[in-house]
Amino acid sequence: MPSPRSSLPRSAVRRSLGLAVPEGMLYAGMVGCAETWFVVDAIRLGASPFEQALVVGLPLGVGALGSLAALRLMHHVASRRLLVASFTALQALALLALALLDALGRQTPTLLVVGASLYHVAGQGASPGWTSWYGDLVPERIRGNYFARRMKAVQATICASMVVAGVTLQLLEPHLVYGAATSAWWPALAASGRGFALIFLIAGLSRLASTLLLLRSPEPAFQGLAPAARVLQFLRTSRGSNAWRLIVGSAGYYAVVYLASPFFLPFMARELHFSYLLLMGAFALQIALKSVLQVRFGEWIDRHGARAVWLLGVLGCALVPLPYLWADGWPWVYASQFAAGITWGCLEIGLFVLVLHTTFRATRPHAIAAQSSLNGVAQLLGSVAGGLFLSLDGATFRRLFAISIVARCLFVLLLPRLVRPRPGGGDTGAKALLLRVVGVVPSGGLAHEVELPEERPRRHGER
Repeated sequence: MPSPRSSLPRSAVRRSLGLAVPEGMLYAGMVGCAETWFVVDAIRLGASPFEQALVVGLPLGVGALGSLAALRLMHHVASRRLLVASFTALQALALLALALLDALGRQTPTLLVVGASLYHVAGQGASPGWTSWYGDLVPERIRGNYFARRMKAVQATICASMVVAGVTLQLLEPHLVYGAATSAWWPALAASGRGFALIFLIAGLSRLASTLLLLRSPEPAFQGLAPAARVLQFLRTSRGSNAWRLIVGSAGYYAVVYLASPFFLPFMARELHFSYLLLMGAFALQIALKSVLQVRFGEWIDRHGARAVWLLGVLGCALVPLPYLWADGWPWVYASQFAAGITWGCLEIGLFVLVLHTTFRATRPHAIAAQSSLNGVAQLLGSVAGGLFLSLDGATFRRLFAISIVARCLFVLLLPRLVRPRPGGGDTGAKALLLRVVGVVPSGGLAHEVELPEERPRRHGER
């Protein structure tokens, strides 16, 4: 018998749900072996601070074009599966191209920026279709347990693949660690880029394998997207106004965060002389803590409200870079990463719930697309500004970190006035909120995307 939610036979639903967990683990293997290490490859290539900023900021900025293009295409395609698989295959090809360039010794900072940008455009392009597809597919009675189980597998695999990548680079690319042009183990491989070629090859093959599993997964009939005719009317309401102040205000905060965020890793590598294993440990610590405390963050929101938890995260994220102003080794950096796992967790899940609270179901896809686009532009502008600052005479990493901290603190004073509490609270609790991993960001560890609640007919007064 077909499932009432998916219009597929139950055997087909079970097959698709069974394939989604290993597909998610293959996706996670790609994330752990790719995104964190783009800027490290740029350092190996001798990229300037401005070029390092572009490696981080430009892909995030143009990546939002992928989700906008996907939303546009979803109005005209009959199969979300083929649309998603097309984007994921493109993402795999971008990684394989980067691996080939590193293996042949033809990689340059410019080509790395192009490849990373294509990677992010394709990744964000796959996201709307996947969310719509599995939102229709997973029965509501098992939705929370199913996505929680899948997310745990994804997070564990990201940490494991990040360890694999760190160990691989430690062995094959020792020049960054020791500042030498030769290796005691494999002299021919020193500074060759073959370590990066290997981890990008693993990432690309993992994505290709996940694409094959997506193509084998049954898809329920697609009913199309909800029309956006009432969005402008919604924006004229007090609730719509609060939603846009939230989205614009948070984008401004991301801009000042990304003044510094692309440069924490180069600071660890160049000034503190971190090995690949220490770099890997710093990111893994933040990811692991953020993942373990995810349920606790939801409990805090249900107890204290999304706005309070979000503002706590905003304050914490403003202060966590402080140890970098005097850090001379790994203890202070790891302490900052530990605190960042908590504060970024509060900020991200609080912001997600606030977006849900300030929008209606029919307007949420548009709000989330706008949020993604504005955040991408803000991250790009902040990264470029930070890179230009470091190009000035006398500029240092620590001075840039101090400027970012001061700017973040100004937003700590501004955002509570900009985003007002909504009378009556929200209509979605954190316990009902489902997130999925969509990548790794330099400042916040794992990045998540909200799984939108199923559409229902609008009640009286909703727009």
